[in-house]
Amino acid sequence: MKSDIWVWGENRGLPLPKIKPDQKIDLQTPFHSEIEEGQRIANITSGNFATVIITSEGAAIELRGAKEHEYLPIENITKSSVGFSLFGVLTSKGEVYGKGPYISEKEPDKLQFVWDPVSRNECIIDIVCGVYQLYMLTENGDAYGLGSNSYKQLNSKDADRINTPVLIKNGVKKIFSGNYAYSAFFLTSNNELFACGKNADGTLGINSESNQLFMTKVDYVPDGTIENIVTGFQHSIMLIRQKNGLGQVYTCGYADYNGLGEENETRIFRQIKFFENENVIQIDVGCFHTMILTESNKLFMFGLNSDGQLGTGISGKKTAPCQIIIPQLSDCLSNYTVCAGSFNSFLYYSPNSNLCSDLLEFFHNGEGCDIELTTRNGKISAHKNILKYRLKEKNLQRFQNLLLQKSTNEANEIMEFIYGGNQLRSDLFNQLMQIKCFGDRNLTFQVTEAMTKMSLDDSTKDFVIKTQNKNFRVHKTILWARSQLFRGMFVSVQDSTNEVTDYSRISDLAFEIFIQYLYTDEINPSFNSQINEKIFRDLEKASDFFQLNETAPNLVTKAKSILNKRKV
Repeated sequence: MKSDIWVWGENRGLPLPKIKPDQKIDLQTPFHSEIEEGQRIANITSGNFATVIITSEGAAIELRGAKEHEYLPIENITKSSVGFSLFGVLTSKGEVYGKGPYISEKEPDKLQFVWDPVSRNECIIDIVCGVYQLYMLTENGDAYGLGSNSYKQLNSKDADRINTPVLIKNGVKKIFSGNYAYSAFFLTSNNELFACGKNADGTLGINSESNQLFMTKVDYVPDGTIENIVTGFQHSIMLIRQKNGLGQVYTCGYADYNGLGEENETRIFRQIKFFENENVIQIDVGCFHTMILTESNKLFMFGLNSDGQLGTGISGKKTAPCQIIIPQLSDCLSNYTVCAGSFNSFLYYSPNSNLCSDLLEFFHNGEGCDIELTTRNGKISAHKNILKYRLKEKNLQRFQNLLLQKSTNEANEIMEFIYGGNQLRSDLFNQLMQIKCFGDRNLTFQVTEAMTKMSLDDSTKDFVIKTQNKNFRVHKTILWARSQLFRGMFVSVQDSTNEVTDYSRISDLAFEIFIQYLYTDEINPSFNSQINEKIFRDLEKASDFFQLNETAPNLVTKAKSILNKRKV
């Protein structure tokens, strides 16, 4: 299944490539949007300022107002966050870039370098935007921010505007805010919750409506693990993972938007009983509306509907949850991701790349496993080389210690994520972050990055393929996972077979492109100028001979696209 997007609400900065900004279309109910051919969506974030789409290759597309979409001039982007008047993007190197009047007054339309991990000697692992502020979390648990400080939402006594990152709090493992939030929540490493900023209508859940000009502890926190908190203009929604594994929703703030129904304003987090028999897996909040997605393939909305952001097709607010039915997604909705813009809403599907799909199937089949990992109540099998490059060798012991605390089912969830699965419960993901296994959720990019490192490490390669004039050293693990031919050839990773003696039907250059593709799912741009008709035919031969089980866009379609562009 390819990337898929549904949108509704305000028609500004939406991913509608064949719709002109001034063209009238019905966006009062979910609208199925087309995307560019072959494009894989990894992440979408939206606010009033812009919508930012990150592709699985680490590129970012900015859609803003009536402008044509624009690719940001940065590579290896893993995450974005958008507020009302700014946005930020995070790269795999721990760099942060931002755009907007609260990033730079002088050049609001120019992308600015916000955080340099080299000069600061610290990488950023997560970012989140509020209405006019950008928050950043370092690998050492330090929370920084810049932008508007009008309600002291940056926890600083200084000016109402801060132009360079200022330290907000130490010992933080997660920052929460929202695209229309004048405040933020900070979850510490010992699971205490703090907040600062605007508190109109009790949005901070501290049993008060006074703005918090200093960091304040939130004492009224439900039992369980906090997975997410998102704040709108006058309400906040919290997702708690209970000990029984169920995700439950809590709310505080203004009655019209908090989901509790009329006249039910609350200044502390109260459970929305409507969902007590559901397992909620995702939440998101816009300015005045909320999206709730359950494991049972149900999407619920509530709040203001001024721009059709609820998707009900009729005007008027909904003070209690209302189910939105999209017949085409009735049995697969839980595989989608929700995104609430300021005044619009998105559902999008991020498919696994061919590489991730192959690795995931490799894990599920249990073929070629050469390591056993112990869980709290059993064992699971895996592949040393995959773990080595996905986790980095120094983290293997930390990872094993984490699995010892988990059930076999939970360990399998984690392993699926490592092998390229799209979904992982937030509490499990946060625990992986704590042992510094991962820094973000752009899994396709992470897997590609890990496999690229693997391809460059000759010391662990254990197989040789001979072509016309060269010997190519590769990993059996990769050949086994990606090629039906080699799956039939290998009995185990330790099998004595270590070379194919005769494969001279394609050129050395084509085979080099092919091998690099097996590891990364991409054709390195450095080869683009060398792909001609002969190289293309050789790549077709290699794909057929090694029996790659791929869906488009695959090696052949990508090579064909490059060749066609060269002919223009």
